[in-house]
Formats: sequence, C-alpha cells, structure tokens
Amino acid sequence: YQRRVRGELLLVGSGWSVKARETVNGSYVLTDDNINQVLAEEPRVIIFAYTTWCGHCQAAFPIWTEVASTLNTDPASKTKVFSADIESNKKIHNEWDTTSFPTIYYVRKGERKQFSETRSVDNLLNFIELNEQDPVLDIGEEDLEDAVASSDLAIVGEFADDAIAQWFESLAWNLGYSSYYRLPYTTTSQITVYSQYEGMPRRRVISDLSDTARAEALIKQFRRPYVISFSREAHRMTFEIKERSVSVLLFHDRDGETSAERLDDFGKAARAYHEKATFVEMDMANSYVKMFTNFFSVKASDLPIVFVIDTASKQKDNIAKTKDISESGIAQLIEDFRAGTAETSAPQKEAGDELPADWEARPVVYLTKDNFATYVFSGERAVLVMVHRESCPHCKSLRPIWEELAEKYKDHPSLKIAELKSGNVAQIKGLEVTRVPTILFYPMDATGKHDAAVEFEGSRTLAGLEEFIVQQTTSRDEL
Repeated sequence: YQRRVRGELLLVGSGWSVKARETVNGSYVLTDDNINQVLAEEPRVIIFAYTTWCGHCQAAFPIWTEVASTLNTDPASKTKVFSADIESNKKIHNEWDTTSFPTIYYVRKGERKQFSETRSVDNLLNFIELNEQDPVLDIGEEDLEDAVASSDLAIVGEFADDAIAQWFESLAWNLGYSSYYRLPYTTTSQITVYSQYEGMPRRRVISDLSDTARAEALIKQFRRPYVISFSREAHRMTFEIKERSVSVLLFHDRDGETSAERLDDFGKAARAYHEKATFVEMDMANSYVKMFTNFFSVKASDLPIVFVIDTASKQKDNIAKTKDISESGIAQLIEDFRAGTAETSAPQKEAGDELPADWEARPVVYLTKDNFATYVFSGERAVLVMVHRESCPHCKSLRPIWEELAEKYKDHPSLKIAELKSGNVAQIKGLEVTRVPTILFYPMDATGKHDAAVEFEGSRTLAGLEEFIVQQTTSRDEL
C-alpha cells in the first residue's frame, strides 16, 4: 500500500496488481519492482519522475494530484497516472537517464515522450489527450482527397508488410506535427507526403521502405515547409536534420505593417536556398522565441533583422547578420557566409562578474576570474565547480540540486562546492569549457594544472553527484 508523508509519495510493499490498485491522492506508484509489469499491461501511462528533496517537485504535487484524480477515476480514460521516486528506484533512474526534476514522461507501447510545457492541469490534460489519439488514422481511397485538402501536411502510408506499418505508426507518434493516414492493405508499400505550404501543393512519394532510417530522413525532409514558424512545438522539426547545420533566422514582429511583404521576400529566399539551409521565422510575440534573443543579442530596436548561423562550425565566430531583409539582401548574406567573406561574430556570452564580499561564506563558493586560480589551486581542498550561464535552461534545472549538494558538504574541511559563471572562462588562463553546464572536479593536488580536473559526465542528480564525489575522493584519500 502507499501513503503520503509531508508531500512525499512513499511505497510500502511491492508489486503491481491490476485488480487491486492502491492509490495515494489518485496517483499510482511506479517502482523498480513493478515497472516491467505495468508497462506490459498498460498501453498508455504518464509518469511523474521526482525526488523528495526537489522544491519544484513539491510545488507540482498538487497539480499532479488533480490530474491523477481526474484520470485514474475515469473508466473512459485511456491513460493511467503514476509517480516514481527516482532516488529510491535506481533502475528507472539509470535506464531513463533522468537528469532534471520533475520530469514527466508519456509512455505508449514502450516508447517515451517528454512533457515540456509549463506545468499546469490544463496543459497536462491537453498533452495527455493529444497522445491518447491514434497517431495514424485508417482512411479509404474515397476520403483521401478531402483529408489531404484539409491539412497543410498529410503523410499517407500504404503497406503490404505489418512490420513496416508498425514502424510507420511509431514514427508518426514520435514525430507528430502533421496528419498521418493509412490506406487499406495493398500488395506494395509506399509513403506519400502531401504539403500545401505557402500556397504551393507538393507531392513526394517514398517507394523504397527497405531502409527505414533513410525513409525517415526523407519524411523529415519532405514534411518541412520552406519557412518554419518557430515555436516550442516546432522546435524538434526545426533542428531534426543534423546534416543541415546552417540556419537562416528572421527576427521580426509578425503583426507589423510590412510583415507580409517581409515574409514574402524571406520565403522567396527560402525556396532558392532550402536545400542548403533551414529558414526560420522568429516572431518576437512568441514567448518561446524570446528565450533565444540573448544568444543573438537581439533587441526590439534591431527588428527586423536576419541572422545566419552554422551550428556545426568549429569557428567561434559563426554568426552573420543583415538589416537588408529584401530577397536579394538575404541571398547576398547567404552567399557571403558560404564563401567565408561575410562579417561574422560569436554568439553572445555572459559577461564576467565582480567578486562579492561573502564569496567564501556561501554554501556554494562563488568563484570569478579574480579568485579562481588562488582558491582552486591552493592545495588546501578539493573543489567541485559548476560552470554555468544564467540564461541556460539546463543550468537552471541543476541549480536546486547544486545548492542541496553544497548544503550537505558546506562544513567539510577538505571539499568545497563552487560555481563559476561562463563569462569568466575566457579570462582564466588554461580553462576551456565548450558547453554549459560543465562540472569539474579539481583534486587537492591539481597544483595549477587544469588538465588535472576530472569532468563529471554522469546523471545530474544528487545521488549521481555524490557517487561521483566518492569515486574521485576515495582513490585520492581526500575525504
């Protein structure tokens, strides 16, 4: 049976009984002992992965309780609602590689999809309703024309092989962002992608399905409009073709007086260069778009403006821009960028900061360019450093875990937990960081050598970090 103590879900006993399900505030408990049986017996489940010490998890419990109480008591609901204490269930933790909390997974036929919207009852119920729908609809030849005409994007499959049909259903559920249909059984297998973007109907047929990886790549390519309107929902489609690392981004206000003319010119450039770059409209009215303005140093007074960036480039200066947003101006920027003659700059980086007076008194020791070397290389202590950027979502998710870790070790005489803003890195000789967050362990005997540091590459959880500390310090007898 289960009970809740101080907002925490506790499991007493184990196993999963379909006929006698015990609940706490409406939510079933998922454990290492019952997960295989649950996923085998339940075609659709949604799982709240949490830890008992996580403040964000505690804040989300009332929302989750309402969702669970609504669905688990509804006989018509296709989805069962579970909670999983990740710290107490290492198998789930390790196999699912959950690194931030809470994380919400929807699982269908063994496949997982992660919830990424703001946590609210309405958003969660909408997410569940969307994933409860059959990803592929069966349709007859007589209804095909109307189905295709009613959608900007329709992907239609006809299959002689059940295995290929199952692959198509799995692909449809994972990719989303379009309508998927299946015609009655035929003697041959093929997939047709119908699109009507920018008023230009297109029909592409994929007849060779023997290589499903290649077929998936073609679907991803064919389903994209010439210009993608960026949003949280379209994020995956925008960047899913890894071979296409060059992106052309139009930052503007779609409600502006000249936006139609502007988008028309941007679309013409996209049709000319769509095989070489991904064209993305960044409407500043979209809150998700605004999360990327700091990276490009975009201000309201800069609009409208076009950027070109190559995310695969090894050069630090990999961004070019232009205020000439005519078709010819955008084309010229792309040609110059490809030829290496465009004026380029590096993405905006967080500036360094001043050393606060209480930098060493804090549980998380505050490091900057001014005290990093003297503190880390003093030989008096081992130091675990998190290099972060305030605008980084993953860094923000790690913050409460890092503070909890620091509290546990704040009085330790030979190990300190510290932080360093990424803007300081360039001014610290020998320190190289290519991504954030980066976690580095400096042993006592580092003696001025950055290559003595060991980078943490495990699961960014309290348990994972503590295990890393034990591994690093036990071999050196530093604790």
